[in-house]
Amino acid sequence: MLSTHSSREELIDVLRGLAIAGVISVHVAQTTLEGGSTVQSLFSLGKYGVELFFIVSGYLLFKLYGSNRDSLSKSYYLRRITRIYPLWIFFLFLNVTLKIILEKFGYKTYLSNFEHTNAGVIYSLILGATFTLFISSRLWNDVVPGGWSIQSEVAHYLVFPIIRRYKTLFILNFLIVLNIITLIMRSEYRPGQVLSDAGGDSIYIDAWIRLSLFSTVGFFILGGVLYRWLNGVGKAGILTKIKSLPLGLKITGVGYLITFIYLPLPFGKTHEAVIFVTFAIILGLLLNRWLLAQRVMSLIGRYSYFIYFAHFLILDLFKLCMKYTSVENIGFFLFPTTYAFTLFLSLALAVPSMKFIEKPIMNLSR
Repeated sequence: MLSTHSSREELIDVLRGLAIAGVISVHVAQTTLEGGSTVQSLFSLGKYGVELFFIVSGYLLFKLYGSNRDSLSKSYYLRRITRIYPLWIFFLFLNVTLKIILEKFGYKTYLSNFEHTNAGVIYSLILGATFTLFISSRLWNDVVPGGWSIQSEVAHYLVFPIIRRYKTLFILNFLIVLNIITLIMRSEYRPGQVLSDAGGDSIYIDAWIRLSLFSTVGFFILGGVLYRWLNGVGKAGILTKIKSLPLGLKITGVGYLITFIYLPLPFGKTHEAVIFVTFAIILGLLLNRWLLAQRVMSLIGRYSYFIYFAHFLILDLFKLCMKYTSVENIGFFLFPTTYAFTLFLSLALAVPSMKFIEKPIMNLSR
């Protein structure tokens, strides 16, 4: 039987495991299932695993640094950058290299809009190395597939020191104003529209929409709320605390939730993401009580950052193999077979990466 402390520590990796399992399901479904099918639509809900990652990130940062309003030391930024930057820069250069090589043979990868001219390569590497790909509608999610979420996560790291220093009422009022302004700007465009890199104010507006900090930070803060709930006395305790809140704070909180629900996400809808992460957290709490499931999901969760980058490239490899291999005999089993292959290979590559690259760098930063 696991102790309460151990169980809560494992829950983080269980939730990460569920998040990456959902993200992989989306892209495997896009690769193996018929577009627009009911089954593919069902698996597409896994895209909200990204928002679950934001919740886990918020949980950890509020746990480690959210107990007071003192200024954070340089070690905070050093630890964040040494965790996220090495793999990011590795896959940035790897993806650019593979793109150039594979497209010479006429193979189109997930990096579909990337321009491999000399100027395009330099421009992409500069924006990628500085986490500012979101300023370009052609590059924001293509130079590093799925990279939009990493750019949002880096933005969370930068705004967290500000969030923790101000009172809740001030932060909520500021976010409400920000949400309203964003909704007004968004109303000028069709949902899901991606603007070209033309001149005018639309560049800055659309870059802000692509970064999506206004909505992703809500899930990040939700992670902090989850930490306080688990660190308190349970459901009864948090309900009592809510009742004791000042009326102004309650009204402001409701106002923030209303504006938050209507905010756009780069992929999907905010209210769907809220429903998904709610069920995912409940499922995670249940799996965390089952030792075998906990071990499996926490194993996947511990290596989820590498898996997130690697599974795109592995699916590209799979699609390349499919061009020269008959898959008719696989039929119904194509999706689970591809899923298992992608997850297993990603995990197998993640283990040495953690041992020989990520862990030594993180230890050095400490």
